[in-house]
Amino acid sequence: LYIDLADDGNRVDIYWDNSAEIDNQDNFTVTNEQIGWQDLISGIDSYVINADTTGMPDRFKPENWNSGNYNENAIVNPWTGDRLRHDFQGYSVWSRTASGSQEDWILEDKWDKIDTEQDCEDYIVNSGTNYFYDFGGDLVIDEGLPHAGSAAEEDLDYYHFDEMYRLIPYEIGDVIYGQPLYNCEILYSDSLQNMAENLTFNDQALLFKHPDVNDEIFLELYQDKLIPLSGHAGYNFVNNGVESKEHRINRLSRRYYNYQIYNLPKGFEYYLAVTSWDRGMPEKNLQPIESGRDIDANMNVFIPGPSAKTSMNNIYVVPNPYVGQSLFDGRRENDIKGDRGRRIWFVNIPKKCTIKIFTLAGDLVDTIHHNGEYNEDILTLSKASYTAVAPSGIASWDLLSRNNQIIAPSIYLYSVNNKKNGKIIVGKFVIIK
Repeated sequence: LYIDLADDGNRVDIYWDNSAEIDNQDNFTVTNEQIGWQDLISGIDSYVINADTTGMPDRFKPENWNSGNYNENAIVNPWTGDRLRHDFQGYSVWSRTASGSQEDWILEDKWDKIDTEQDCEDYIVNSGTNYFYDFGGDLVIDEGLPHAGSAAEEDLDYYHFDEMYRLIPYEIGDVIYGQPLYNCEILYSDSLQNMAENLTFNDQALLFKHPDVNDEIFLELYQDKLIPLSGHAGYNFVNNGVESKEHRINRLSRRYYNYQIYNLPKGFEYYLAVTSWDRGMPEKNLQPIESGRDIDANMNVFIPGPSAKTSMNNIYVVPNPYVGQSLFDGRRENDIKGDRGRRIWFVNIPKKCTIKIFTLAGDLVDTIHHNGEYNEDILTLSKASYTAVAPSGIASWDLLSRNNQIIAPSIYLYSVNNKKNGKIIVGKFVIIK
């Protein structure tokens, strides 16, 4: 997951890849015990006698599956089971503001893949028999995935799943979602490997980036197992100087999506998560299962705000006036931060500057040394994270003096000194308790 604040912090761009679609095969959805060939029960999908194996990949055929041994408990044949294990259904984008509680997530948007005719046929496999098992099925949303388009000439060297979950190249007019992450024109070669030896690890990976993808986005989303260079996990798929065809096809099936949220609330930590979800398991009374929304999964925590400014004409303090017990007073129920839970923000400041706060009498209260983007303490209780990324154009003050004393209600003066050019501006703010 990669996020990018834009429009002076009023918009966030969210990027994620399609690995949940390509890599996802759930062995819990269809267990090994349920998959195979058997010759005892006729009329069900796993019955081997006179089975139609037309078009079936060799590894699933009776003579090859499980070394040719039958599984008398099997209810679906290996190919059907393999398709049913592809139980990805869609994505969701979630957000929450100034709350560490999982209960406060807000659903921003949701997408569900369009089930194919083969999907719908697989969902009801063995129906009408005593061996029907509800593996889950069409959730009747079928809105499609983000950024639907029509495949054009430049898309024909990229790959997608067909209805049998085989990776095949796009054809003109195919429905296509998202944007390509990797460059189809880059092939592994000994000369490429030799050139890469003089590059850093990240720059080596960037050799495979699609030219339309931002470097930072790519480095956050790419998978090292898809980079076929020495020192990268994908090098395991290079033999005798040749990358395997299957590995390259896998790489060229990877795409990414982008979603935007506008009018972000300022001054509070903001949580974003992108999740994927499956069909659920009706047979076991399980609703669609969604991936986690925490820092170890696809979640990001940040403080909305502008990037650093070169001009110092629009620097201000928020909130101004500051009123105790407001939402900007970070103290919450059971919060252990106490008086350190308060804060105000200096906004539209230079990337590197020194902020000084004074009393009306001119006494120095505190000094803040700002050096661009930084990790700000989260004031709300959260098991997910303790810090949030603050952009380079804002800096917080905890309303404590340089001697860690609580300041009195009053009017305060401040100065901002731009370290790059020495320019200084002054202003004032009010504290009310």
